[in-house]
Amino acid sequence: MTAIEFAFVAPLLFLLSMGTIEVGLMMFNMSTIEGGLREAARYGVTGQEATSGERKAEIVAVLKRYAIGPVEIDPSRISTKVYTSFGNIGQPEPYTDTNGNGQYDQGEPYTDVNVNHQWDADQGADSPGSGNEIVQYKVDYDWDVLTPIMRQFLGKDGKMPMTATVVVQNEPCPVGSTCKSGEGGWQN
Repeated sequence: MTAIEFAFVAPLLFLLSMGTIEVGLMMFNMSTIEGGLREAARYGVTGQEATSGERKAEIVAVLKRYAIGPVEIDPSRISTKVYTSFGNIGQPEPYTDTNGNGQYDQGEPYTDVNVNHQWDADQGADSPGSGNEIVQYKVDYDWDVLTPIMRQFLGKDGKMPMTATVVVQNEPCPVGSTCKSGEGGWQN
C-alpha cells in the first residue's frame, strides 16, 4: 500500500524538487549578473581609458568576466544611459501637450534633452558618461527555463526575460583634465 501511495506522490515531489532547484539556480544567476554589472559600473565610474579602444566595450568585458552562469550575455542588450540628475532616470523628455491628451504626439514641441533629434520616453543619452554624470547600467537577458512544467508558467517559449540595473555617479574629472560628455576616459 505504501508503495502505491509513493508512486502517486513521487512525481509531484520530484517536480517540486526540480522547481526548487531551478529557482535557486535562477536566483544565483541573478546575483552573479547583478554583481558583474556592479563591477562593470565600478570600472565605468573611474573614467579609466579603455585598453581595447572603446570604453563601453571594456565595460561589457568586465560584466562578462564577473557574470558566471548558464546565461549568455548579449552585448547588444547592455545599455548605459547618462542623466543630468538621479531624479531624471526613466523620465520622458519634457514636451508641451498642445492637444491635452496626456501623451506626446508627433509634432508637439519638446526639449531634446539627449540631443538625438527625436522625442524619447526616456531622456537618457546612450553613453557611459563623463565626469560627475549620472549613469544607468542595464542588462537584459533571458533565463532558459529547465523544468518542463515551469515552462508553461514562466516567460515565453521557455525563456524568462530578466533585467539587472545599477545607477552610479561618475567620479569628477581630475584637476587639469578635460571631460567631454559621451566620451570615455578622462583625458589629460
